[in-house]
Amino acid sequence: MFFVKGRNLLLALVVLTLVFGFGNTLFGQEKPKCLTVQHEITTTGLPLVGPVVVYNTQEFMGDRVSRSMRALTMTLGDSVLSDVVVVVVTDLEKKKQIYINPKTKTYTEKAFDPSEFSVIDTLADARGPQLVVKKTGKTREIDGKKCSEIYFKLDIASNTGVGDAKIKHYFEGNIWVTKDIPNYELYLDYNVYALQYFRGSRYAAGGFFDILGKLDVDDYNLVNLASALEGVPVEAAFVAQMPSGAGGDVFETKIKLIEYSADTFKEGYFGPPTEEGYKKVAPKEFESF
Repeated sequence: MFFVKGRNLLLALVVLTLVFGFGNTLFGQEKPKCLTVQHEITTTGLPLVGPVVVYNTQEFMGDRVSRSMRALTMTLGDSVLSDVVVVVVTDLEKKKQIYINPKTKTYTEKAFDPSEFSVIDTLADARGPQLVVKKTGKTREIDGKKCSEIYFKLDIASNTGVGDAKIKHYFEGNIWVTKDIPNYELYLDYNVYALQYFRGSRYAAGGFFDILGKLDVDDYNLVNLASALEGVPVEAAFVAQMPSGAGGDVFETKIKLIEYSADTFKEGYFGPPTEEGYKKVAPKEFESF
């Protein structure tokens, strides 16, 4: 009799687990979804240097924690001018970042400092240069994934403070995005939230949107672009012009998705490095290259 009751109780618990999704531990919280995307970003046409290649990896555990790794190689002829690897763990719930330099075996932890976030004037943003974003309606299959095209363009002209002189530059291109990737929504949810959260600060969200930020594309328009994607970028290409005050050179950037995964991560992966030989340093002592 006891055996029958025990068996029925076990069966009931199994049914509850299946219906309510208790996860791997009974009555525990369901493990957060995970996603890894890696993009190859190649820029040509910059003055004095050859192609600049960046491998940008973003890994997500849920939609508020990320680990980004950026590996950059810059060449001049046959010489490598720069070979940089930077890892940044961002926890938007705990409001902190961990910076890791795999080459020097150092890392540091830094809490978000409210004094580093400036007051955001959204009305001023709205009156500023507006990013044109259009869904073209075109679709194509890229590496077995159905993709939709998004066109974007931004013309910028800002005052120099010297008479009527202005600094002008622009960027224009298209992005092919897909939803045919497991947990693709994590890419959008995290990046849109992080870009909005870090507005008015020098903190980086970790994705290729940071590159556009370096082109003086304001945070207001970066958020609008990220919000319009509705999928993970598979291919992108844009032509941009540096501000005329910085030479006005025109260059081209191409972005390609080269790897993705929905596999879960080992425990502690989004924390300080646990490998032997790493040394924790103060934020002011940390060097990313």
